[in-house]
Formats: sequence, structure tokens, C-alpha cells
Amino acid sequence: MILRTAAEVTTTIFQSLATPNLICVFPTETALRFWTHVYVRDSAHGVMRHDNVLAWDTFRARFLPVRKELPANSLIRHLFALQFLRDKKESTSLQWFRYPSFPESLENLASTIAQLVPHLDEIELMRTQRSQEYERMPGAYRSDVARLTVAYRKFMDERGLYEPRFLHPSSQSYAKEKGVRYRVFFPEVCKGWQEFSQMQPFPAWIETCSIDEPNTKSTLQLYPNELMELRAQLNKVQTLYNNGVDLNDIMITVGELERLRPYLEHEAALRNIPLSIVERVSPIAYPPGRFLQLIQAVYTHSFSLSSMKALLLDPQIPWKDPATHRALIKRGIELHIIQGSQNFGIDDWSRKLSQAHELEIELWYKDFKSKVLALVQAKSITGLLAALFNLQEMLLEKNSWRQETLATDLNASIYAYCIEFFTSVGQAMTTCGIAEAKGLFAFVLQFLDKQNYIEKDRPPGIPVYGYTVSVGVCATHHFVLGCTQQATAMQDDFFPLLHESFWHAESEQDESAIMLAHYQVAGKQVYYSAAKILFGGDSALVPAWFIEKQGVEEQIFDGFGDMFSTEERAWIIPSKHNFRAQQQQSEWFKQAKTTAYTFPRYDLAEEKPMFSVWQRACRQKGEIKLSATAIDRFKECPMKWAATYLFGIQKGSYDAIVIDHAEIGIILHDVLAKFFRQIQSLSKVYNGEKGEQYREILATIGEQRFAQYAKSPAAPPATTMHYITTRYLAELEAIIQAEGKTFNEWSSENFETYLEHTYPEDSYLLTGRIDRIARYAISDEPSKVAVIDYKKSFVGSRKAYDEDMPSCQLPLYAKLIRDSTEFSVADIGAFYDISKGSYHLIWKEDEPERRDRMIGELEEIIKNMIEDLRIGKLGATPTTKACQFCDYRQICRRRYTLP
Repeated sequence: MILRTAAEVTTTIFQSLATPNLICVFPTETALRFWTHVYVRDSAHGVMRHDNVLAWDTFRARFLPVRKELPANSLIRHLFALQFLRDKKESTSLQWFRYPSFPESLENLASTIAQLVPHLDEIELMRTQRSQEYERMPGAYRSDVARLTVAYRKFMDERGLYEPRFLHPSSQSYAKEKGVRYRVFFPEVCKGWQEFSQMQPFPAWIETCSIDEPNTKSTLQLYPNELMELRAQLNKVQTLYNNGVDLNDIMITVGELERLRPYLEHEAALRNIPLSIVERVSPIAYPPGRFLQLIQAVYTHSFSLSSMKALLLDPQIPWKDPATHRALIKRGIELHIIQGSQNFGIDDWSRKLSQAHELEIELWYKDFKSKVLALVQAKSITGLLAALFNLQEMLLEKNSWRQETLATDLNASIYAYCIEFFTSVGQAMTTCGIAEAKGLFAFVLQFLDKQNYIEKDRPPGIPVYGYTVSVGVCATHHFVLGCTQQATAMQDDFFPLLHESFWHAESEQDESAIMLAHYQVAGKQVYYSAAKILFGGDSALVPAWFIEKQGVEEQIFDGFGDMFSTEERAWIIPSKHNFRAQQQQSEWFKQAKTTAYTFPRYDLAEEKPMFSVWQRACRQKGEIKLSATAIDRFKECPMKWAATYLFGIQKGSYDAIVIDHAEIGIILHDVLAKFFRQIQSLSKVYNGEKGEQYREILATIGEQRFAQYAKSPAAPPATTMHYITTRYLAELEAIIQAEGKTFNEWSSENFETYLEHTYPEDSYLLTGRIDRIARYAISDEPSKVAVIDYKKSFVGSRKAYDEDMPSCQLPLYAKLIRDSTEFSVADIGAFYDISKGSYHLIWKEDEPERRDRMIGELEEIIKNMIEDLRIGKLGATPTTKACQFCDYRQICRRRYTLP
């Protein structure tokens, strides 16, 4: 029977399902479920016998001979390939499936051989028939296939197995019930139909209903890119949905569903279109599968900090003790731990945790590591499952992913599926005579990732299928998206490691055309669409079937009718007429009016006074404590100061820092302080014997201090430590020459001097820690004082202080020197740039007016700061300088600037 329209298809199937003693055979389980549902819903009977329908695979299997042996599967084929390749005699005899230059990659070909094994019988048939394809195969390839055929048959015979793919259908193998007829729908898309139809004699009680191309032509709508295609087609779907069309009457088929799925879901969610995606997904994509995969990743990466973070901080896994996980990762970051080891015993984690006296965390890590190693290094399935359950008991909540919750918990079902798969691997190993195997856990995960898990209960919505999965259905409105040449090509590459010219190129084109033509009757209205440019920028071709037999119509998505484009256009182009918002946009706006568009009652980041924060800022002490850093932060942006000093927000680090620059800065300060304490003053003769003596003293102090740091638990690896020591000791030597030029014969009076002074009339306490105070004394003249601050990298230039002070640090030191020490005045204020080896004199001894001006500016800044705090004026002041390296950019409620 030939069917040409969707109406004929529906009528014929309904009549067939209502006919007694007639069993309908559909090409896929998807088509079977679809027609069962449609018939029960729309037919006059409203009911049908479940045994009146069969899927093609089930029907074909009834014609295969019954064997007493166990059937081989993909896992057994892979185990055979591994055994074959590990047999040196067999593997060295290979010519094509072997890389002599890379013998270590031999086992990587196991999956290729496992892919070829089910087709060995077909190749043997090609050999006996002396087909052209077989003759064109390279001699080395044919030789290896012959060896594999002999070895595989021997493997199966010794273990009581048979290869289901070697069996051929026969009418004598089927015990037919008397008076029952079968009607096969759409045999042209049933896999293996050609061989099935050649049975001799072919049963007269089997009928077929095939699809022929209708007289009307179908047009492919071709868009410039995939985003335009998705939006245009989903706008049509949205119109149907909003007009009350039943969800089951709309269907979407996607050419490359796995690739397009995230884009499709995103665009559909924006339009409130409910989707029910029917796709086989790997168990690894769910939390239980990811849990297993991340355990393997921890071992593979030698318990590296990044892999430990990925596992222990995963929020979708029901952890028993997440606080310990966070504590372990936090200490790992603070101690600069890069990785552990794959062996039992002490590693970088346990050593540094022990040095840091983190006994509880260290014991937890050792227990965790031993259980992970027991799992990953298990050689039998029994040992593997025992180790997995031990690790599960340690890490997961008591009642998580249990058998008792299978009916209600999807993750419990998936975890049970994984355990059942592990058991099946053990059975396959027993069948193949393999008692133990190295790397068993990694091997099982590799196969688990290839499995397909289909959720039983999908959310209601418009069904979305991958290409060919929806063949045989017939919806009222059927959208076929992504109809490119690549997506619709029907490839059956059972000749691995051969050029694609061996893959039946001509028959592929015929099969692709048959499938595309079949979709013409897969709905009362079928919408084909494709795009020239794919997501990612790749180009795509139109299938030849449309060019040769149908038609292609190029589309331009101008956005009219699309609610997002219409709204954007209304904002960009001034118009006297307001655009009419769609229902969904109106709902969004109503929701926004009560959330995002509602100003908070108190918004401290707004540029206006709110309420006094003075008491909180003073910590109930009457005076506010101010340092140079605090003043600089308030000067840059009051909200930056508030986040740090008022709210106590500190930026956390989530990555291990190989070089802790803050710690190195402290070390450099210590080295310079000890150096100047020892030499007191530096003679101008720094190039001769005295200079060499200074360099030796400085190098000795620096090496001792860095050696002390290397022994601390937070120290980086030895190679990094060697680089740090070499680099910074070389940079420190430059201070000898710079000191001789700038502060010749000045004596060092104080180091790391902490000063503070209270100003009760203005209600603030000023504090500062001066790196070095130097003094130059002449008998007949008053002594001179210099305040010096060391900087590891860039400092503000002298010229920058002519206009607006980049930092209040040196003027603050000068103010403290004046008001709280016997020195009374700082004649020189200087930064020393360690990276450049030079001094920057912000003011010199003959520039008292410049210094006093800066102190006056500082006092004015403090006065304004206190006034703002008293009235609660903490508005954010976004600028490039203030925002470029701000730690609080991600949480700032004001639009920050970009450099």
C-alpha cells in the first residue's frame, strides 16, 4: 500500500488498529507510543489491545533463529578487543589496525575493533561474493579483518557466546499464530528491511504501507543564521500555543538536537513555550554519574586542588559534611597546595595540613584519599562496589540516592542504574573469563558514559525529538529545524580506519532523500527550515533533495512580530506611537514593578544622605580609627570603604595562588629592615669594597628569610621558590646604589614604626605604620628626617601629586611625625620602588610648602569623610580608576566603568 499524504497515513493507521487479527508494526518505539496515544485519544473506540502493536526491532527479532548460547553485547565486544590487542602474538600480526611507531597506543584501538566486530559477517559475505567494495579494500585491511574474524569466532565458541548481528531473519524461525496478519508501516525507514524483504519464501501474511513523495512540493526556509531560524520558527510555535492549539498537536524535530538543545531551551524559555525534550542522555550528565566521574578525575589529576574543588564543592550532590569540604578547600588555597599524589602515604596535602596543625582536616583527607584509591585501584567488580559503598557512606547523606526513593527521586533511579550497570560489567567479565583487571573503574566509567538513560516521566510540553527519532509520527504541526546536509546525512560507517569513499556514498544520498521525503507526511503542516551559518560560525549546506526535487526559499528575519525585536526597536527609534506589548511582556513588566523597578527603602550606594553610620564606624568608641588605606579607599569610592570597614566584607580566593605577592611584600620589608639595622648608614662608596660587603650582607639576610619562608606550610613548590628567591634578591641589590645616591650617610632610626594620635576635637584616631624613618644629623644644624615606604611595584609619580594626591600615605605619615614624635617634621617623603630599584621623592627637604599643602589636603579629606559618615552619605562614585581593580565590582549596585 502506498500513502502520499498525512490524512491517508492517519486514516490507514486508524483503520488498521481497529481491524481484528491485524498487528501493526511501527519503525520505532517512539512511533508506536505516538500512534497508540493518538488512537486512544481520537478514535471512536477510545481503547485498544496493547498486543496489537509492535516495534520493528521486536518484530524482526521473532524471525531470528533461537540460540542456546548467551548473546554478545558491546561490552563483551570491547573486552574481546582488549584481550586480542594484549595478546602479543595476535597484536604483532596486525598490519592495518596497529601503529608500529607508537606501540603504547595499541589499546586505544580497542573501541575501533569493537565497532568493526559486529560487521565481520557482512565483510565475509562481501568476500564470498567478491564485491567491488571488498576488492577496493587495502590488502592489509582485508588481512587484519580475516584474523579478527577467526579470533572472534574462536572467542565466542570458547565462552558459549554468539553474535546477534551474525544472525539472519528466516520465515521458518517464526511460529505464526493462526489467522493473524501483520502490517509493517514505513518499511523504507526500518533498519534491516532490505535483508528482511529478501527472505525466501516471503510470508504472504505480512503487508506493507510505504510512503511515496506527494505531488505537492515542500519548501525549505533558509535563514542567514541559526539564531534567526530558531526565533522565527519559535515565534510560529508561540502563536499556535497562544491560540490554544493542544501541545500534543505540535511537534519539533531538530537536526542536531544535542548541539542545538541549549539554544532551543533558552529561546523557548524566553517565550514561555513548554518543551518536553525526548533525548537519550548519558548518566554522567546527572549528579550521580557526575559524582562517579569527578572521583575518577580526582585520581587522574593526583588530587589536585582544582579537581578536589570540582568534586567536593558540587552543590547538586547531597553531601554529609559540606562544612569539612569547604574547610579543606579553603586551607588548600591558603597553603598553596597544587596537588597530592596517586600513592598511599604522605603527599603535599597531608604534609602541609600537618605543618599547619590542622589535625582534624588532615585525618579527614587521609581517610578520603584511602577510600578513593581503594575504589579507583579496585581490580574486581566486587571490590569496586565495596569501595564505592564505603566512599558513599563517608561522603553522602545517609538517606540519599537509596532504593526506597526510586519512585520519587530521579537521582536515586540513575544511581541504581549505575550500580546495575557495574554489576552487568562484572557478569560480562565472568563470561569472558576475566577475574581481575587494572583500571577497572575508569573502564566502567568509559562505558557508562556511552549508555543512554531516558527519563520515564517527562514534564508536559511540546515534544522535541532528534532527527530520525520522530520518523513514523504524524502531528498536526510539525517543525523540522536544522535541515542541513550534515544533519540529515545518513551515514553507516562500519568500515573504521578507512577513507569515507568506502561508506556507500550513493546509497547514503538515497537514504537521506528517503528520510526527508518521509517527513513530508509527518504532519498535516510540515515546516522545514535551515540556516547558512551555524552557532560558532561554521557554514552549512542545503540538502541536495531540496535543490533537486523541492525548493529553497531564503528568509530574512526582520524581527517584525518578534516581541523582543519590537521592544528593542521601540527603545532605539523614537516614535509617537507606543508599541503594543504582548501578554508575556506585560506580565514581566508587572513583576518588575514589584521587584527590580522598586527602589529599596535604604540604598546606601545612592548619592544622597541616608542615616548616620557614625556609631557603627566608630565601634562605639567615640573616635573613628583612620589609616592611610582607609582614607584612600573612601577618597576613591565611599562604598568601597563601607564594604571593607563598615560591613567587614573581604574578598575570598577560590584558586590556589602559586606566588603570594602579599606574603612576598612582607618578606621584602623584613629583609630591608634587617639590612638597614645591621649597617645603620650606607656610605657613598658603594661600588668598591664597601659595596661588595653591602651586597654580601643583603644576600645573606635575603637567603635566610626566603629559606625560612620555604619551610612554612604556605610556601610554593621548590621550583617556584627558587624563582622567587633569585628574582627578588637580584632586585633588592639595586637599593644599595639608590641609597648611596639619595640618602648617603643617613642613619636608620626606626623600622616598622607604629604611630597613632587622637584628635578629640575632630573625633578621629589617626594610625600608621612607617616602613623606615631615616635621620641625617650635622653638628651645627638641626637633624633632618625622612619617611620612607617600600613598594613592591608601581607607585604614584612625583608629578601626580601636583594635582590630586594618588595616595594619602606619606602626607599621613608626615602629619603623625609632626603631631606625635620628637622629630616634629618630615623633611623628605619618599617611596622606594623595589621592582625598578629607584626612589621617588614626593617632597624634598627644600619643599616644606609642598609637604604642608599635602597635609592640608589630607585634613580636608578627613573632615569631609567624617561629615559624610555623620549623615550617612556613602554613595558609590564609579570611575575607571576606582572600579578597575575593585574587589567589590561583582556586588556593586551601581554601574561601574570599564577600562
